[in-house]
Amino acid sequence: MNYISRRISKTSLIVMCSILIMVLFAGTQAHASTNTIKNGPHWYDTNGNQIQAYGSNFTWSDGYFYWFGLNWTGNNTGGNNNFQGMNCYRSTDLVNWEYVGVALANQTSGDLGPNRVVENGDVIYNSATNKWVMWLHIDNESYSEGKVGIATSDSITGPYTYQGSSNMLGKLLRDQTAWVDDDGTGYLFADDDVNGARNLKIFKMNDSYTDLVSIVASLGHIEAPAVQKVNGVYYLLSSELTGWATNRNKYQTATSIAGPWSDRVDVAPPETNTYNTQTQNIIRAGNTFIYVGGRWAQGNLADSRYVMLPMTVDSSAKTMYIPNYYDQWSLNSSDWSWSDTSNNKALFKTVTASSSLENYGWGKAKAVDERRNSISGFMGYSSQLGQNSNHTEWVEINLGEVKTFSKIVLYPRNDSGHVGDGFPIDFKIQVWNGNTWLDRVSETGYTKPDNSAQEFTWGFLDNTNRIRVYATNLRTVGNNGYLMQLSEIEVY
Repeated sequence: MNYISRRISKTSLIVMCSILIMVLFAGTQAHASTNTIKNGPHWYDTNGNQIQAYGSNFTWSDGYFYWFGLNWTGNNTGGNNNFQGMNCYRSTDLVNWEYVGVALANQTSGDLGPNRVVENGDVIYNSATNKWVMWLHIDNESYSEGKVGIATSDSITGPYTYQGSSNMLGKLLRDQTAWVDDDGTGYLFADDDVNGARNLKIFKMNDSYTDLVSIVASLGHIEAPAVQKVNGVYYLLSSELTGWATNRNKYQTATSIAGPWSDRVDVAPPETNTYNTQTQNIIRAGNTFIYVGGRWAQGNLADSRYVMLPMTVDSSAKTMYIPNYYDQWSLNSSDWSWSDTSNNKALFKTVTASSSLENYGWGKAKAVDERRNSISGFMGYSSQLGQNSNHTEWVEINLGEVKTFSKIVLYPRNDSGHVGDGFPIDFKIQVWNGNTWLDRVSETGYTKPDNSAQEFTWGFLDNTNRIRVYATNLRTVGNNGYLMQLSEIEVY
């Protein structure tokens, strides 16, 4: 039986755009092949156009994964996320996405008209009515309405006919996820705003999946609901309330949807802030679980990115985890096995340092966060301020498992007026052989760089899990003393 779990939609007001679903299905795909998922860059459809499907929802039907999400083309001013339509894509391998069309179009007036906020777009199938039902968050630009909208279609791809909106059960509801249990009962996980005190609640739907009839459970001051059920265990992934900023998404479990629910636990290493993503989905393809996250570009929403990562789910231990980040990895659609084909070995690995400024946008973890530019909030790595005499500083990356590499790339600090500041003058690149540090690169009198990547290679492969930059002669940075500063460190 083909079974689809529901996606978690992240509203973008108070705002978070974060969602989670899991798609269960049986059977093999025709024309199966191995394809590479590349995280970081934009993704493009089979016509070569940038995929516009933000606040994503994935649904499995008739041999395809269907991807529904918002078109944010042109939404590049501040937090503007006015509705421009809900797009639909489909794929058999989760890598090559065909643009199907606009599932729900914007209108000249009303809920879907200009200056309106429409979010979520969870699509669920009602076998009793033979209708596909799309659940939406409907609001104005100040997010004071908190309505739930319903659209229906005879076809999964649409077009969907808008049926209207209301404050169901008299509630102000936002940040919602529609989900169907394996007994056919429909639920809405939604953020209930009561006098500004937001509380994530579970609501039961009516038989036609077009209205709410009761409150099932109350889950506290969290948002970005994502629900999944594996071997009788319910998983709920949710987020802290930090607006557009990434945070430590956590999950909790229960054996009844009404609870009791366990305490919340980190779904990824806490220092990574869920690999700088907001949760959108978890897809299950065969026995492989795939996390889908979004990186939201608040000032230019159409520049936001998607991330897919393999994750582990153990229903006997009641655990859910995304242990590693890969800038690319391969997925075989014949059996949904996967393999690590990552290039940059350092991404989101553990960083230690002789000293580290953990403020003003600087931090050890930000040396390996995939951001090559020094921007507000994500400056990179800096040693501590106030060191008024020249001295030694080092920054080390623990790659976890033993990796093979022969190149390190250092990205200088590159914010306006500070390009190249803090780049060391005398330094070594060293690797750990299990007993001691071995020099691989030695530089003296290194010229202050521009904002381009500084590559260092040593002509043969090392196999180790530790590498460091060891600086013995530093630059002064304004009145902050002698510092080592780097926007990003990459290992290949």
